[in-house]
Formats: sequence, structure tokens, C-alpha cells
Amino acid sequence: MRTITFVFLLACGTLWAQSDAEKAVEKQIADFFVDFQNRDTAKVRSYFKPGAVLQTIGRDKEGKSRHRVDDFEKFIGSLVQIPDSIQFAEKILAYHIEIDDNMASAWTPYEFYINGKFRHCGANNFQFFKNQEGEWKIIHLVDTRRRKGCKSLAP
Repeated sequence: MRTITFVFLLACGTLWAQSDAEKAVEKQIADFFVDFQNRDTAKVRSYFKPGAVLQTIGRDKEGKSRHRVDDFEKFIGSLVQIPDSIQFAEKILAYHIEIDDNMASAWTPYEFYINGKFRHCGANNFQFFKNQEGEWKIIHLVDTRRRKGCKSLAP
């Protein structure tokens, strides 16, 4: 009986174990947000493949769905314009990563805080490309943002 239990537990552990590629993608996302919060524009830029697309999905004041394509250079420029007195943090609640060869997709529900106060929640959807050097680069990032219904995002 002990042997059967051991084999079952070993098999279950293998099913839930992250691959090296999944760990690498998760690390890219975690490191990206550290550098984002530190306003290190050179490092933030290094996570993206040139030509990457940034988008936001949300609702306007009337509750109507809206979609916005963001300019990458404006995104980078906005980081340096944030005063040092403003601290912000994006808390990733979970990582859901799928990989096929040199393409990866990561779904990361999050909560966003400014000066320690909750601002909004949502989910990020990262699309990655693994280049010739073996680096995972962001080619597309779309996020949602809302202030209500955030409990449903927690794992």
C-alpha cells in the first residue's frame, strides 16, 4: 500500500511541477514588475521585442466597454514622469502559463496599489517570443482594469 501511495504522490507532483520554460517566463514577468516599480526604463524596455503591442481593456464612466492601444514610447516616458513621492506596486495573484515551442502566453490576475492604497485590479495577458538567444521577449501585453469585482480574481 505504501508503494502505491508513493507512486501516486510522485505522479501528482510531476503533473503540477513547472517546466524550466514556465519558470523562465514567470521570472521574466516578476523581474519586469520589479524594474517597472523601480522606474528603470532601460531595463523595462529590455523585456520587450521591438514593435511590441500594448493594449488596455476596460469601461468608461458610463460603463461601456473600451479598448485602447497604447504607444510603447509614451508608456516608457510616463514612467520617468511619476514623482518619487508616488510609490506603486502591482501584486500578481497567480501565474497561468502555457508554452508551445518558442511562444508563451501568461495570464496574471493582479491588484494595483498607489502609496499602499488599492487602486484597481485586473488581469494581464502576456504573449512572449523566445528569440535566437533563448530570451523570452514580450511581443504583446494587454491588461484589464477595474475597481469592482476584484475578489473574483484571487486564486
